[in-house]
Amino acid sequence: MKRALRSLLSLIFVIGVTVALWPLMQNVYGHYRQNSLRATWQAEAAQAPRGKVARIAKGVTSKSGSRALKSVAQSQPRPEKWPATRIIARDIQLDTVVVQGLSEADLRDGPGHAPASALPGAAGNCVIAGHRNVYGSWFSRINELEPGATIQLRTTHNTFTYQVLGVDVVTDNDVSIMESSPDQSAAPRLTLITCTVPMTANRIVVRAEMPVADESGE
Repeated sequence: MKRALRSLLSLIFVIGVTVALWPLMQNVYGHYRQNSLRATWQAEAAQAPRGKVARIAKGVTSKSGSRALKSVAQSQPRPEKWPATRIIARDIQLDTVVVQGLSEADLRDGPGHAPASALPGAAGNCVIAGHRNVYGSWFSRINELEPGATIQLRTTHNTFTYQVLGVDVVTDNDVSIMESSPDQSAAPRLTLITCTVPMTANRIVVRAEMPVADESGE
């Protein structure tokens, strides 16, 4: 009887320790995967040639610049898959590699790009979702981004800079946040999504777009 009781207490202790350490283990795994992805990104970036897109992609400053970006982008081979990309928001010390896909397995490795959404710098809405409290907690502070703050999507070839328009809280079934503007000449958009707190049906959404100024430069 005493042996059975000791075994039961030992099992309860092991389960308790495992439960207590599980969030830490998740974050350790998230950082481990990011270190691997960052090494891959840096290796690809070191070998990548720099082309015309890189020189104008750091910020569209005029409507003519926007047309030029679209023209140059159309002349380049369109990637068949999500390019190796880092998301950088210096205001909240965010700098991490974005993976392709929104499955649980994908989001354990880092923020995930919605496959049906736009590529970095392309027309439409580029949608990226990430965890806030597990597996690296990469999006834990995106609610702190203020209008005018900059977010960069940095591929191994180019850097695309977006400006934050605002931060909203929506329900998890609000699919409108993933839609693109029907206006093909509209500025490229970026949408970041994360949960509010664990076990809620709400989502925090950051809306941003690439800035386009008037022809006069005003």
